[in-house]
Amino acid sequence: MITEDQYKRAIILISEYKRQLADEYNERNKAIEKALKGQQLDPNTKVVDTDASIRLLNVLRFATPQDVSMDEITLGYIALNYTCSSLREVSNCGWKTLQEVTELLSSAGLIIRDK
Repeated sequence: MITEDQYKRAIILISEYKRQLADEYNERNKAIEKALKGQQLDPNTKVVDTDASIRLLNVLRFATPQDVSMDEITLGYIALNYTCSSLREVSNCGWKTLQEVTELLSSAGLIIRDK
């Protein structure tokens, strides 16, 4: 027969185990998400295939010549054809957009020119 004290200790032990499992599960999920976000992008990766914001996509749409479709714009295309100054001329392009472009290009090993 189990005493009341043994029962309470068993409940505490099960609760601690449950909390430990939840913590391990959350840590693994965070590690997986971090690995997926931090994966290296290729300079040939299309911008529409990245996690670029709608704001950035709109800035690129307005800055891109009419004969170039959004499906043709790769990270390498941005690095070669745009500068911070040229993007800043687009009305919706602010500091956050430039920061996002810089981070996106750096994940592919590229940089955006200042001028």
